[in-house]
Amino acid sequence: MPSMVHNIQRTHWTNRFRLVGHPKITDFTFKIDEQSKRSSYVYSSMNLAVDCGEKHGTCYADMMGGYSPERPMPIRVCGVSEGGITDFNNRFEVDWEDRKNKDIIKTVGNSYLIRVGLEREVSGRLHIESFLSPYDAIEYIKEHLSNDDVVTVTGNITYNEYQGVTRMRRTITGVYLSDVTDPSDFEASFVQTVLIDRDGTNLSDTDKDTGLMPVDGVVLDYVKEINGHEIRGQWPYHYKFDFKFDLSKPDICKKIYGVLFKPKKKGYLKHVTFEGEFVSAGAAVNATWDDVPDDVKQLVELGMYTKEEAITQCAANGPRTELAILIRPYVPRGGNAQIYDDTYSEGDIDVSWAYAEIGQQDVADDDIPFESGESAGDGNTGEDDDLPDWLKNM
Repeated sequence: MPSMVHNIQRTHWTNRFRLVGHPKITDFTFKIDEQSKRSSYVYSSMNLAVDCGEKHGTCYADMMGGYSPERPMPIRVCGVSEGGITDFNNRFEVDWEDRKNKDIIKTVGNSYLIRVGLEREVSGRLHIESFLSPYDAIEYIKEHLSNDDVVTVTGNITYNEYQGVTRMRRTITGVYLSDVTDPSDFEASFVQTVLIDRDGTNLSDTDKDTGLMPVDGVVLDYVKEINGHEIRGQWPYHYKFDFKFDLSKPDICKKIYGVLFKPKKKGYLKHVTFEGEFVSAGAAVNATWDDVPDDVKQLVELGMYTKEEAITQCAANGPRTELAILIRPYVPRGGNAQIYDDTYSEGDIDVSWAYAEIGQQDVADDDIPFESGESAGDGNTGEDDDLPDWLKNM
């Protein structure tokens, strides 16, 4: 059975974000050349808050990297093709001491580079610095970034699980000065591929005031192990998204629901890449040790963070009342909408075997709140009398 999980691959998959706004630099934003208390590991980290305007609120993204002076590891990368596109078949390693070599950096595909544009040339054009390691990029960003800047922050969305709750993380791969000056033009957007099973949505669950329908989406991300099972491959995580409907157009809503959320083929999932946006109501004020993610607790055990620092970071980075709202299908330039009906089966995401040994794990997970701070299960509150008639009948 475990081999089934190893065979899951990302197909027609995208998971990236874009934040535009003012950085909010505090004493906890950067940690430079920190020394692990339990090993020779030296690291730097950045937990960057970006004020994305009144609609989106403050969004957080991070970056971390380091090395061991006793045994610095090479950096694994892929080359670049003649057309300037990352060549994933051309894999090679760059020695740690060669990571700043400009000639070597030119041979590496953009997918493996961290690109920073925080200086302008005399012509006004952005000067771009490229880095192979977050360790070097963080130091450069700290020297050149200020709260007065307006920046565009880009990167990848990743997911992990802690105590049965799936958490979203935004990992930075690019920071650039922006030409946007009007705060109303700030943004917090994303493009994310989502798998949806037959029970993942219900049009009648749409909120009559906001037009938001909860979406129990499935996303894939790499994991080394789950509950003692070695995976070292893609793992299906359930994550709560919302989809925005215009309830003044019921016929259109029904058609959209059918196209985007209803699996057409029995035993298979709907597979859609969406454009979306983050809408945040602000950060939680208080946090405790229990709120700190498991992976961060491991960093405390390794001496990379103190317990107090980890709790403070948790208060700044979540949990927050933040919604990941799906807006519409993503259409790449010159391409088609990324909507599929037979790429992933229900069996591909059936990982119940991994939790069988811990008894009531599945039942307990239903009572764990999502990262947004909202209940995992809305249930039937008996208040559907206020719904439009066409929604009641769905």
